[in-house]
Amino acid sequence: MASGWHPYPMVRILLPLAAGIWWGTYSLDRPPFLIGLLLLAVLGTAGWFRLEKRVAAAVNGGWWVWLFLVGWALPVGSDPLRHPENWSAWPDVMSSEIGFSGELLDLADSGEKWRMVVRVDSLAPSLESPYAPVTGKLLLYAAKRAGDPEPLPGLRVLFSGRPLAIRPALDPKGFDWRWYQRVRGVSHQIYADSTEWRSSGQAVSWRYPVAYLRAHWEKVFDRYLQDPLSAQVAKALVLGSRSDLDDALNEAYQASGSVHVLAVSGLHVGLVAGILMWGLGLLLRRRKLLPIKALIAVSLVWGYVFLTGAADSALRAGVLFSVILLGKVLSRQAESLNLLATAVIILLLYDPWLIHHAGFLLSVFAVAGILYFHPLLYRAWFPGKGIPDFFWNLACVTLAAQATTLMLSLFYFHRFPVYFLLSGLFVVPVSSVLLASGLALVLVDAVLPMLAFLPAEILKWSCTAMNALVVWIAGLPVATLNDLWPLGFWTLLLPLIMGWAFHGWTKRTGRSLVTAAGLLAFGLAVQTVFVIKERHLEEWIILRRSGESTRLLVRQGDDLLSWDPLAPGAEVASTIWSGWGKVWELPSETDFRFGSVRKQNDLLYLGSDSLSWGPVVKGNFHLGLPGIPPATLEAQTATVLLIPELGWKERRNWKGWAEERSLSVKDLRETGFQSWPLR
Repeated sequence: MASGWHPYPMVRILLPLAAGIWWGTYSLDRPPFLIGLLLLAVLGTAGWFRLEKRVAAAVNGGWWVWLFLVGWALPVGSDPLRHPENWSAWPDVMSSEIGFSGELLDLADSGEKWRMVVRVDSLAPSLESPYAPVTGKLLLYAAKRAGDPEPLPGLRVLFSGRPLAIRPALDPKGFDWRWYQRVRGVSHQIYADSTEWRSSGQAVSWRYPVAYLRAHWEKVFDRYLQDPLSAQVAKALVLGSRSDLDDALNEAYQASGSVHVLAVSGLHVGLVAGILMWGLGLLLRRRKLLPIKALIAVSLVWGYVFLTGAADSALRAGVLFSVILLGKVLSRQAESLNLLATAVIILLLYDPWLIHHAGFLLSVFAVAGILYFHPLLYRAWFPGKGIPDFFWNLACVTLAAQATTLMLSLFYFHRFPVYFLLSGLFVVPVSSVLLASGLALVLVDAVLPMLAFLPAEILKWSCTAMNALVVWIAGLPVATLNDLWPLGFWTLLLPLIMGWAFHGWTKRTGRSLVTAAGLLAFGLAVQTVFVIKERHLEEWIILRRSGESTRLLVRQGDDLLSWDPLAPGAEVASTIWSGWGKVWELPSETDFRFGSVRKQNDLLYLGSDSLSWGPVVKGNFHLGLPGIPPATLEAQTATVLLIPELGWKERRNWKGWAEERSLSVKDLRETGFQSWPLR
């Protein structure tokens, strides 16, 4: 094992460090002191042993534990929400109108409002008090004003309002907007009407001149590309601007597996780096000039990253390719996977919460797959020189990236583009032409506008061709498989299985093949256990789905019984809910037995526990319903469940009533979807 790990010291560091960071983002507690003492004891006493292999194993294990603890501590120390100067630490900031000032970081069009991410740097607790320095971020929904220009990132924004906690996902299989913002350091939002916010017009960072230049470039694309869809794709691919992308076109890119070409990420930065290295290679042919060529390429790559808005995905790609380019130049023997691990460590040390960014994980896994699997696949078959070799190389790159990102993309997006290989073979080459011609257009338009028609024609052709290819692929039969929900452990286990299998196949080593088979058997066994457990699951849950009232669901295997306590006259119906199997909707007045669950009058039973509702609290759990104040308490103890439909006065009355009687309360408006098994 030591010899197998020898070329990858940074990978050995990354694995326990990343595991500790992942654990720390959920625990948010500092590593236990006793574990640190245990680590020191292991390292301190290792030298007393004379058995070399056991000593080495103990020391290596101790360092892995230490790296895990370091990773555990990183998100705790870098969590912006726990910073002592965070705006949320001010007293009474959540209960009154507060004035804020800060830099606009990101902007999105949300219909009648602008959705802004603002890095606040000062607040005024009241109208009479001066602004005080603070830190942190806020999500601002600001009403649009007729005639006002679009605010640009980098400008100072002043606004006032009462911060509200971002609500969790009410649909258990829906997108968790609260967690998405949480890992980006945002926990609260403010809704401001047209009189409660304004842009000062003061530029406070480099983002404003970059945003201004991007806006100018967008106008250049609109001027030269008369087709709106072509202009939208050009702005998305070259500048990373997807705000005005047509919904139908965006869906076609997703269905064809080509959506990654529309966001400035590793693909674009890699293409720019490749174009620059090729162009510089024509000018600087001597090998001694290779370091200078790499430094120029890295500088220009970072220039492109910042000019496209310096989005998180572009910054990550810039670091990855900078480390890989410089590492290859400075050390001819440097392993690419080792350089990738170095870049990932740098990024995680800078922002440990990146470990929960889907784009970051997909970029890392895709690059790792290309670096590891591509050489193995490419050497497995030689189709010949020229065009066959070109398309075989593209196919190998596409398959290698898909091998490591498949389960991760299913875990996050729950859909699989069946014809992803066609996208890799045809859309990606056209996108490289589009990117090169788009960059050439904005540069030539600025220097020699009379010659800008040349790259503009190439850009028109490539945009039209790429859109046609994407629409054709998306229109093929069964273009996508939807509602795929793999268990999370497959995201790491499947790449390991494929890695061992490819290693055993190419190196002709039976041990690697046996390892791959063992890991596969282990994964299938765990999957089987979860499936069996799911089939025999019997529980009641409170669920509020988008556009519907709160419903009680009784689940047994793939079947659900749906009952709405607020709609006593509901008709009996049979329907299908995506992801939940078959559902029977019953009137709330109906008594029923469903497996081990039974409803009789105003009580629902499962084993020794019961659920009550209405004016009398007599179950172990009780639903707080609108218009029915608590009157009688027959149960000695109960947990009160406050459904989202309750008004704030009813919610306050319920909480006060429960507190006087020492009853616990679960507020579904605050916690979102929850599940409480009654056994």
